[in-house]
Amino acid sequence: LTFFRCIDCNENLAKYTCPRCMIKTCSLMCVKKHKLEKDCNGVRDKTAYISINKFSETDLLSDYRLLEDTARKVSNANRDDLRLRKDRPHPVNQLIKMARERQTDLKVLPYPMSRRKTNSTRYLFRDKEISWKVDLIFPQANVSYTETRVNEKRTIEEILIKYISQTESDPVIRQKLKQYVNSNSDDYKIFLLVENRPTNDTRYCELDKEKSIKDNLCGKTIVENPSLYIVLKDEWSEYPLLSHGNIYAFISIYRAITIPLN
Repeated sequence: LTFFRCIDCNENLAKYTCPRCMIKTCSLMCVKKHKLEKDCNGVRDKTAYISINKFSETDLLSDYRLLEDTARKVSNANRDDLRLRKDRPHPVNQLIKMARERQTDLKVLPYPMSRRKTNSTRYLFRDKEISWKVDLIFPQANVSYTETRVNEKRTIEEILIKYISQTESDPVIRQKLKQYVNSNSDDYKIFLLVENRPTNDTRYCELDKEKSIKDNLCGKTIVENPSLYIVLKDEWSEYPLLSHGNIYAFISIYRAITIPLN
């Protein structure tokens, strides 16, 4: 047998081995100390690489259980999605379906949440068009506005006329947004937050202000309704973009896995 000294106190023989980092310790005090110093949670990494010559029956059983656990969670998620789909009103399900036909992945929140209750986005059956609620955020003026019924065929430029046009905008709004009003169209860009990203890696997509809402939201994931950030040139660097390669990959994967609602 091979005996090891505790790696923390270096005095007593080790009794315990950390499942996460394999550090050997002698007591509860040393276990807690190593977790604090190494920022270790003590939970074994089920996906850690194991070379073939060290792979044992225990590792095989662990992998099998991991696959079973993953399959169970996927199954539970699918059942939850079906349950939520049944609980949602038919117009909401129809809206999601119509958004998917436009290659927009629309996510809706549970009804008690305020964003769900106040979202005025609707699918207009008679016109066969989506009427979007659009939030317009002007960071450098520290103000935001909401358009409650925006036809999907309207361009972003058309939406912004009432806000930053030197001649057609509302005088009160124009005063609040004078930085934008006094700028040329090339001096500002439109950004949309990329959803489903890690909180420490926020990314944005740049939208084409000359294109329609429908075209701009193609291939995007939207939670409830789009929020557009209108940003002047001196702060463009504060809105890191998702690379084009990642965008195209996302669109390809989305097209492959999206199944229309029944």
